[in-house]
Amino acid sequence: MKIWYAGDKSKALCEKCRKVVTTTFDYHDVPFESGIGVAKQIMAATCDECGTVVAIAPQSTPAIRVAREIASQKRGGSSSEVEKLARYPRQSVFR
Repeated sequence: MKIWYAGDKSKALCEKCRKVVTTTFDYHDVPFESGIGVAKQIMAATCDECGTVVAIAPQSTPAIRVAREIASQKRGGSSSEVEKLARYPRQSVFR
């Protein structure tokens, strides 16, 4: 697993810009797509053109897992329910 550090550069697909862009890794609070909960201060890459989060560093996985568990408990769900939601990623605009 590659470890990313604040300031590291990479390239990724940006859904908003609809192209491959240069990105910069840094710590960000990233809300879950469902709108329920947020993963705080995780290492994520943002598009250098529009600022959208386009990638999450692998070392952020444990923090995301904990944040999902907390969000699930706050809304009264079970951890297995959270795991099911995590298995179905959003469809990409790049088909």
